[in-house]
Amino acid sequence: MSRHEPAGSRFWPGLWRRKARAENLHPPTAEQDSLSWLAIGGEMSARIRSLDWSSTPLGPIVTWPASLRTALSICLRSRFQLAIYWGPELVLLYNDAERDVLAALHPGALGRPAAEILADIWDVVGPMLHGVLATGEATWSVDQPLRINRKGFMEEAFFTFSYSPIPDGSRIGGVMLVTVETTQRVLAERGLRTLRELASETAGARSADEACGRATAVLADNPSDIPFSLVFLTEGEGRFRVCTSTGIASASAADLWPLREVARDGTARYVEGVAARLPDVKTALPRSALILPIAQPGGGAALGCLVVGLSDFRALDESYRGFLNLVAGQIGTAVAGALAFETERRRAAALAELDAARLAQQVAKRKQVEVARTELLRRLVSAQEEEHRRIARELHDDLTQRLAVLTIDAGTLERVSDNPTEVAGRAQRMHDQLVSLCESVHSLSRQLHPSIVDDLGLVDALRSECMSMEQREGIKVNYTVADVPPNLPRGVALCMYRVAQEALRNVARHARCSLASVRVSGSERELVLVVRDRGVGFDVSARRKSGLGLESMRERARLIHARLTVRSRPGAGTQITVRVPVHRSQT
Repeated sequence: MSRHEPAGSRFWPGLWRRKARAENLHPPTAEQDSLSWLAIGGEMSARIRSLDWSSTPLGPIVTWPASLRTALSICLRSRFQLAIYWGPELVLLYNDAERDVLAALHPGALGRPAAEILADIWDVVGPMLHGVLATGEATWSVDQPLRINRKGFMEEAFFTFSYSPIPDGSRIGGVMLVTVETTQRVLAERGLRTLRELASETAGARSADEACGRATAVLADNPSDIPFSLVFLTEGEGRFRVCTSTGIASASAADLWPLREVARDGTARYVEGVAARLPDVKTALPRSALILPIAQPGGGAALGCLVVGLSDFRALDESYRGFLNLVAGQIGTAVAGALAFETERRRAAALAELDAARLAQQVAKRKQVEVARTELLRRLVSAQEEEHRRIARELHDDLTQRLAVLTIDAGTLERVSDNPTEVAGRAQRMHDQLVSLCESVHSLSRQLHPSIVDDLGLVDALRSECMSMEQREGIKVNYTVADVPPNLPRGVALCMYRVAQEALRNVARHARCSLASVRVSGSERELVLVVRDRGVGFDVSARRKSGLGLESMRERARLIHARLTVRSRPGAGTQITVRVPVHRSQT
């Protein structure tokens, strides 16, 4: 190995010679040949030894102070990213690891003042460097954002770094830079935060438009990675509509973007000239955009396309593309879920409509059955009434004959009044005939009991009688019911119905009023019927003999052990009350 070649070049002598010729590196001079402390190995050690330092503010290497040589020796031997800014001009020296940070600025940055190299970020780091020279106090910055042109474009980068003073005798001779670039981690965390919020916010969307709106609202919070976005959803064969957008004041027409090709091929497409595609947008726009398909989970035709503006401060590398693909995939998942929800909702609505139609059919059938049942009951009632009239005719004929016999026997009593024995005999026969006649009437009354009570029950039977009263006589009857037991004894129900029926007949015949009321109420011990009118009334105490109707009501009440009371005054109407002892356990 030539002594003029840098240490370590024995592993790559041909490469070193080619690089030396290509980059115009000169072999060390005789003066530099004695600088054995720089024979450390690596590219930067060789470049430092080969550079003509007499043309720089630092001057020849042999004139460098011991503090600089010691610091540089440490710097070159470290595999950490280290650099030295020396002197008032802050001339840059750095090791091999720092080359990754400088990128395209290497190797031209070696030996140049920091203000020239870091012109893009000098407003941030300049005061820090001069502050260390002036005060001797170190700085510390974590994930410091810096926009620097080191790769041919102004790049958004992040660094955690420290500027530390390097003493040179009684003064600060320079600054040691310890750097860790955190750009990839910061960008990854920022993207992950966007994806996490995107999944959370779009999870509850109930329509495709709502899902897209929620998604772009999340994207609007990350303008550094997505300066603007447009969501287009498919509408039929090859047609798209703008669903929502963010970062721009007005949406773009679908035909200004290659949406059909992206949706058809299922691959993203890079486009430039964004400003020409958004002519109505007056704000600053990025130079390029990426169009991604909004795919369905599991495959199938694309649901639409996502157009995202690309940051001018990031390279469209694999990491950036991967992040945007995940954004489009999450939007696709949200839109597909919302469409599935809409489909399920429509299916549920169709089933509900079908169930409603079936229910309507069932209700109609039940109504038909009820109408048929009502008609059948009407016919049965008519038949019963006809049978009642037949029995009444037979009763009329039979009772007429029996009463005629009683009349004849009563007339003969006058002719034999002088013969007590014969009078007594005939009187006994007349008594026997009256008893037989009463038994016949009682038997017939059982045959003629109102079937409506058995069919409908007391409550509905009385309601029907009140309505019939209004229709027949034009007298309005207010009917109220309160806590009536459902299953009354047959005799009690029949008695209450007959009493109410007779009381209403008396109202129609004698009360001369247009309004009456019927109330039936129950308790634990009794059932109470009250029939009241506001008619002419009468003086109960002055009337010596009750009418046939009132006596009939009293007789019916007595048969069921009920108590009937009548309260009436002239001009104040009449109230008839029946109280029947009833125990709940017997109903």
